[in-house]
Amino acid sequence: MNQKGLVKGGIYLLSGAPGAGKTTLALQVAVDLAMQGHLIVYVALEQSTHDLKDIIDGRIYRQMRGESNNKKSSALPLREGLEEVRKLQQAEEVFEEKKKRIESNLYIEDSLGSIEALQDFLIRRVTRGELKDTALI
Repeated sequence: MNQKGLVKGGIYLLSGAPGAGKTTLALQVAVDLAMQGHLIVYVALEQSTHDLKDIIDGRIYRQMRGESNNKKSSALPLREGLEEVRKLQQAEEVFEEKKKRIESNLYIEDSLGSIEALQDFLIRRVTRGELKDTALI
């Protein structure tokens, strides 16, 4: 291919051994694209919407917040401590705005049952604009 990256409107299939990180990678890409304003439909054949939301909440959002080992000492002088609290509050507000954007653009569909149903789903829901019935995370 002469094009870099993902093709707009493309359908992508990740495959690999169990536990290789396929779901986490796919969700990270989906979240990033949704945050940029792209409409994303994530079709899950093996996991429920609830399970996928748990991965997003537990891994991806936590990473976005920077909670993975970036904790400072609680023994800061008062002025520095107050400044740190202000920075954390601002970071949380920025995160919440990103999360709203993601959740308005990312749809997870877990009712197909098989890959054979994908074509009908795409025709019905995507090309006709019927995403309103699809589970929004």
